[in-house]
Amino acid sequence: MSAKIKNDETAQKVYGIPETEDVKDYYSTVDLGLNAGGTYKINDKFSLQLFYQLGLLKIGRDQVYDLSGGTTEETFDIKNRVLRLSLAYTFKQ
Repeated sequence: MSAKIKNDETAQKVYGIPETEDVKDYYSTVDLGLNAGGTYKINDKFSLQLFYQLGLLKIGRDQVYDLSGGTTEETFDIKNRVLRLSLAYTFKQ
C-alpha cells in the first residue's frame, strides 16, 4: 500500500523537503490491539455497536523531530487508539 504525504510549502522551504514523501519507513507494518465494546440490539433489524481499540505496539519508529530551530529534540511514541460507533442492519435472520 502507498504511504505518501504531501508537505506544505512552508515546510518545503524551511526544512528543504520534497513536495511529497514516502513515509512507509517511519511506521511499522504490524500492529496489535486490545478491543473492548458491545452491541445493543434495538430491534430485529437494527443494532448499535460501540467499540474501543487500544494499540499495544508502538507503530511509529523512533523519529527525532527538531521542534525549536535545532535546540530541542523530542522522540514521539505513536500508538493506535480507535473509538468506533456503528449502526448495523440485518438483512436476514
